[in-house]
Amino acid sequence: MSVVQDVRLTVLRGDTFNRRFTFTTDATPAVALDLTGSYITFMVKDSVADADVDAVISLATASGITEDSYIEGKVIVDIAASALAVLTTKTYVFDVQVILASGQVVTPRYGSGSFRIVSDVSRLTASP
Repeated sequence: MSVVQDVRLTVLRGDTFNRRFTFTTDATPAVALDLTGSYITFMVKDSVADADVDAVISLATASGITEDSYIEGKVIVDIAASALAVLTTKTYVFDVQVILASGQVVTPRYGSGSFRIVSDVSRLTASP
């Protein structure tokens, strides 16, 4: 359906991750991937060889992934600061997989790549 293009995400350890993803097809010009009625997952793993149950971050529709505009291929991925605070600073891999309403399973364009956790300087968890 679409050619996956490598995305490099860099995240500060302990910060909230809130990112909008817009997914399109490979058509020229690109067309929004209609996500209406779909089930979406977002996983971060140490290695592509790891089982899904071993993911260090695992989100799904209505559990960390929310609709921004499904018909326009837009979702928001939200990872709590507490979930990122416990991760080791290193580069992981991530991907987004979608089961479309038709039953077809796809990894959207711009839906996979590296997920780099970098050290933070401050370790605030609440206002003083």
